[in-house]
Amino acid sequence: GDSALFVIRDGKVIYKTKEQTFMFNGPLQLGTRSNVNVLKDAESKRLEIMEGDIVVAASDGVIDNLFPEEISKIAAEHVALKPAPPNSVDLQIARAIAVAARKVSESKTVTTPFSRSALEHGYHYQGGKVDDVSVVVGVVKRVQPQGEAGKKPPFLKASL
Repeated sequence: GDSALFVIRDGKVIYKTKEQTFMFNGPLQLGTRSNVNVLKDAESKRLEIMEGDIVVAASDGVIDNLFPEEISKIAAEHVALKPAPPNSVDLQIARAIAVAARKVSESKTVTTPFSRSALEHGYHYQGGKVDDVSVVVGVVKRVQPQGEAGKKPPFLKASL
């Protein structure tokens, strides 16, 4: 609905979830207070990812204000910086995307994905769109299984 998942490889968006709406600015939403959309409306997708791919999950406060190319450019710039621990590259990318989205949301003049979509639907809207800004970033890394050679490592359970 009003969030998206991106996979970025070599500085380019190679996958982006499709927008799911029932009308302009009317996203499908699944949740405890959603009595209109049901679980069957959800989309499930399997993707092949590679070491070094960057996976970005972002709320509408990000995707309404930043184009995919802007998100991938921010990611590529921060990968190139190679920050030293404890400033992990995924954390740096997430912060930079959030800051950029927040800044654009406050603009009254910039062209955004939201303003472009509004125009395509017959509405005049210019500038950013103030909304919640949430972003989670992961950089795919290869890990060696722990356990005896040829045996699968044990599964771990986590409680949240």
